[in-house]
Amino acid sequence: DDLSWAYWIYAGQGSITDAVRMATNSIVLGGIAGATEITREALDLVPGDSVEAGWLWTRHGTCLMDNEGDFPGADEAFLKAEAIAQSVGSKALEARANAHMCQIAFHRLDSAAAIHHGELAWTFAQEGGDPPSALRSQNFAASEYLHKGQLGQAFELIDRNLALAESVGDALWRSSSSWIGAGMAICAGDWERARAYFFDHSAGRPEMAEVGVLYELLFDSLAGRRNIKGPDVEVEFLRIRRGIQDSTSLRGLIGWWADSLGQVLAFLGGWTGTLKEIAVAEHSVLTRHHRSWEVSADMMRGVSAAALNNRVECDVFYQRLSGINRVVDAVSTMSLERVRGQLKTTMGETDAAEQHFQNAIEQTRKAGARGELAWSLMLYSEMLLDRATESAGGEGASRASAQVEIGDRAKAAKLQDEALIVTGELGMQPLTERILARREILRA
Repeated sequence: DDLSWAYWIYAGQGSITDAVRMATNSIVLGGIAGATEITREALDLVPGDSVEAGWLWTRHGTCLMDNEGDFPGADEAFLKAEAIAQSVGSKALEARANAHMCQIAFHRLDSAAAIHHGELAWTFAQEGGDPPSALRSQNFAASEYLHKGQLGQAFELIDRNLALAESVGDALWRSSSSWIGAGMAICAGDWERARAYFFDHSAGRPEMAEVGVLYELLFDSLAGRRNIKGPDVEVEFLRIRRGIQDSTSLRGLIGWWADSLGQVLAFLGGWTGTLKEIAVAEHSVLTRHHRSWEVSADMMRGVSAAALNNRVECDVFYQRLSGINRVVDAVSTMSLERVRGQLKTTMGETDAAEQHFQNAIEQTRKAGARGELAWSLMLYSEMLLDRATESAGGEGASRASAQVEIGDRAKAAKLQDEALIVTGELGMQPLTERILARREILRA
């Protein structure tokens, strides 16, 4: 609101330079009241082919994308900014235009375009001296590499982003890059790397202390140092979660990320109440107009629906996730095919679930996402054992059913063997214990 008032005062006084400075301020982003109108009005104050107009078009495009959901309008605005940049020879402006093109491609699920514009933004930013454009673009491009299952490239972009952010003293983008890197490391099953990223993310931010407690709660539970089935762990998580929700500085992506960590704990601990809370959590600020983050939310809610055995909701989320190509999701850090397998399992469509689990195993193994590989192997084996039990049930079980049972049990045993190797190497004790418990049932 202060920014809006300042703009209108400067514009009314004819102080064009100051008015444009308010309109191009870095905080003019989605969610700021009146930002779309401010940036559009400011364009009438400057020559249409000037570098000032180019910077205004980048801000106006952002407002159209985030505030209005007008992606065609945002595309047009960013292209105008790029054309002006090329006309006046401003590499910094060209970097900013491409950074926003990277962002909008990310939100419309166009991985190739996001990565392409991300690389252009990085190159032009180095040439034109605009670090924020490089930093902004690399976070989105790194997320897209993760979506494609290319963890090596994703880590490379995050690490170079962290080095740049530290060199220019940009705490905001350093924090953002560290948060994304921590999620990638969790997906890879590299807990020490995840911890290092997180504490870089929280450096100098006292309000992140409680989030640090949540991180250690996750690590201690996965390592078996805390009894994840004990009521005190769930109580502690809910206390931290509600504190984050009440904090104006932590809500948004941090709150969503806390839910993604909590969902892992809730699933392993059988915390039905917590799963229900996460299943209905509202993240409208993040998902409004942004299809990529809608996919992340649908994956998290879908897993909760599967854990709660809600077949109707599973069908809804399966349909919402149809047509999406994503190996690992950057926010939830889950394999999309693994989630689809869980949804189809709960829906009782085990043949379809089997294909999804097989895809998940192939993709995560190739990507080096060993944390997700462990989950996929375990859940696939559980689905096969449940199907084998159903095939063996009843006096009228056919010979064909018996063959299915034998085949499913044999495949489940092999999956468990590999899963135990992975969980043992990664130190994921609750998964190891869960697999061993089902193995005892299999032997019986």
